[in-house]
Amino acid sequence: MIYLPNPRSYDTLEHLIKALYFTCDLRRISVVSLSVYLDASGHPADSDFMVVSGFIATADQWILWKQEWDQALHAEGIQVFHATDCNAHKKEFAGWDDKRTSWFLRRLASIVQQYCKFSISSIIYLDDYRELNKKYDLDRFFPPYALAARTSLALINRWKKDFGEDNVEVFFERGDLDYGKFMNLMRLEGLPDPIFRDRKQVVALQSADLFAWEQNFELRRMQSDYRLKHEAVRQVIQMLLEVPFECGKESYHGEYRRADLERMVSDARIPTRPAVA
Repeated sequence: MIYLPNPRSYDTLEHLIKALYFTCDLRRISVVSLSVYLDASGHPADSDFMVVSGFIATADQWILWKQEWDQALHAEGIQVFHATDCNAHKKEFAGWDDKRTSWFLRRLASIVQQYCKFSISSIIYLDDYRELNKKYDLDRFFPPYALAARTSLALINRWKKDFGEDNVEVFFERGDLDYGKFMNLMRLEGLPDPIFRDRKQVVALQSADLFAWEQNFELRRMQSDYRLKHEAVRQVIQMLLEVPFECGKESYHGEYRRADLERMVSDARIPTRPAVA
């Protein structure tokens, strides 16, 4: 069933878009919500992957999406979705079991499938990054989060060109993960500051959090047979990956492995560290 938006429910996302474009025709504006997920302690120093990912939908699709997402959370007594807490059965999800968690995650994934028209993601293999960073001054010019976030923007720009989309707004989740360095990188390139918002303000960021967590989990599982018993997680990532991320030969999912990082180091002329020069 498609629920028409309640005119009295004025979401922060809708407010922001109308303030930016001075229009009420939300069908003609695309919005991207992006989030980042790191495993382990949540710091690039001891994580395996950096994942920045999210979804593209029109503003009116996001409003319809939010209505169903809110209903799903409300039915379970959840205020704000956090993928880490949900899968660990912590905080708002304390007392949950795997069966309840898997059913809930599949419900959320089905809502994403229904309303989101494309997905975007950028993945950095941090072991390769750290190895090159020993020789090159990589983290001074392209810290992991800044690199992944900037790559995501490049993929969004490719998508805009491929589909002739002009009115596209991108929201990154606000956090303490070096987003200031990302802003500095954008300014050095003469580009506008990215828009950061809390997931409570722009609920669409919660879908990005779900996608980034699931991708990170699957990457670790593929790398080391990590907790194969979590078959439900496999179902969720399969559902989320059914949201298109390719058009012909073009893909809007990017990866940085060693060869990619070496090419970037060469192209950007990143200097070697003095100790190894």
